Amino acid sequence: FFRYRTNRFSLCEPNTRIQTLSSNSVAGDLRMAGQIEMTTPAQWLQQGWAHHQKKQLALAEELYNKALEIDPQNANAYCYLGILHYDRKAYQESINAYQQALRIQPIFPVAWNNLGNSLRHVGQPEAAEIAFLQAIAQKPEYVNAHKNRGTLHVWEGKIDLAKECYRNAVKFGPADPE
Repeated sequence: FFRYRTNRFSLCEPNTRIQTLSSNSVAGDLRMAGQIEMTTPAQWLQQGWAHHQKKQLALAEELYNKALEIDPQNANAYCYLGILHYDRKAYQESINAYQQALRIQPIFPVAWNNLGNSLRHVGQPEAAEIAFLQAIAQKPEYVNAHKNRGTLHVWEGKIDLAKECYRNAVKFGPADPE
């Protein structure tokens, strides 16, 4: 399952320094608390992801939703919500979030891959296969999509097809520790 890694993907504008919030009250007065004022969806998403990684999922969800209040058409915010729901094992909610992200931004291999994982978990292997293939069509060297497609085929008992997927994953990411 693909996750944004903050050292590889920055959703903030260049040269923007963001501090981690110390309060559970996102809507509280950040200025009085000495925190910076967050005005862009990217800032709210970065804060949300920081809390998400700390397993503070309720706070992360609040921050992701704040980004959506500012920009209701923010596909990244829906993708982050999808990851959050997946982590909660709320797979149907994650599917809904990824589908919303893809309605906004159809060329989004991460969302297609993650949608495939969620669909696999709710017992929709055909739809999961389509989602993984869409991710791979958009980004052929996408190692995680190849691996996740392989896992889908293992779950279905299609071992030869799974091996092919895993060979592609190794071909595109030989140094990947997974």
